[in-house]
Amino acid sequence: MKKIVGNDELILNHPIMIQAQEKILEDFIPKNKIAFVSLCTATRPYSSSRKWKKFIQEFKDVDFIICSNAGIIPIEYETDYPFLSYDAHGEKKYDEMYIVYTTRSLMRFFMMKKYKYIVFNFRPTLRNNKSGHFAGKYLKKRKYIEDYIVTPT
Repeated sequence: MKKIVGNDELILNHPIMIQAQEKILEDFIPKNKIAFVSLCTATRPYSSSRKWKKFIQEFKDVDFIICSNAGIIPIEYETDYPFLSYDAHGEKKYDEMYIVYTTRSLMRFFMMKKYKYIVFNFRPTLRNNKSGHFAGKYLKKRKYIEDYIVTPT
């Protein structure tokens, strides 16, 4: 399987990534009423990273969802191609593009997948924080979800 390496722009627009997102949107069925969304890690699969191991250990009855320049990835898909085979470190010059794409992806995912609550685990200094706030506000206002939080504050 071909490794996909590049910048945010390449990964966000790569046909394989787009195809993977469409497949997730088509196939994924939520198991819980709460979605826990946090960033990807350099460690793959994500669940083997220290961060995701701790989340999985501490939280129960939530669906774990990774947010990345590769898209919105329920943890059940973490070992599927292309999620073990891509790498793009965020660059400031792509922040605006990343925020727009990520916000759109979050809104689309949560409009199609029914959750009551979303916990966005995005530090205030991260570009994902803006996407979480915007998507959460939009989804709540239009009654796709009951509530959301972006944490830590």
